[in-house]
Parts: sequence; structure tokens; C-alpha cells
Amino acid sequence: MHIELPCCIDPAHASLTGHFPDHPIVPGVVILNEVLRAVEPYCSGMSDAFRMPSAKFLSPLLPGQRFTITIDHSNEKTCFTVKSGITCIVTGILTPESPSSGGDVP
Repeated sequence: MHIELPCCIDPAHASLTGHFPDHPIVPGVVILNEVLRAVEPYCSGMSDAFRMPSAKFLSPLLPGQRFTITIDHSNEKTCFTVKSGITCIVTGILTPESPSSGGDVP
């Protein structure tokens, strides 16, 4: 499965208030939430059942900056990339949540 989804974080997004005043950047958690929202329609609404064992932030994303989420799925591994033009913002991996782990950290 290969998915490409164009996105943009509204400069008025609530998370941006006070986040680096005068030079705001989009918080990483907001970007990762967009990744989960992008994969959700293709996984029977189970985006909350994913682990993100790897996410590497390579460049900041500015409010209002257009970007593309690319998701490539094969076997039990789903890789994602977030790019704005040719600039890579973040790369990472999604894996299904193990039923035995329950997602809790001891």
C-alpha cells in the first residue's frame, strides 16, 4: 500500500500559541497526529492501535507550510515520511500494537 496525502497546519492551530513566539514551528506531536490520521482510513479506524517505535525529526515545519505525508506499508511494517517540497521533515515507522503489551509503560 502506498499513500500520499497533502496537508497543511493552520497558522491559527491552538497548539501554536506560545510555541516559539515570533518564530513559531509546528510541534512534533501535531505532525505525528496527522500521520496517524492519514493511515486511519486504510486500517479500519485502528490508528490508536499503532506503536511508533521510530520517528526522526530532520527539519522544522512552519505553520501554514504545505507538506505531504507518504505512507508505505509492507508485511507488518509501515514506514512514513513527511516532506515539504524536497525537504524531509520527519521519517518513521508504525507497527501494530501488540495485544499483550496493552500500550502501557510500566
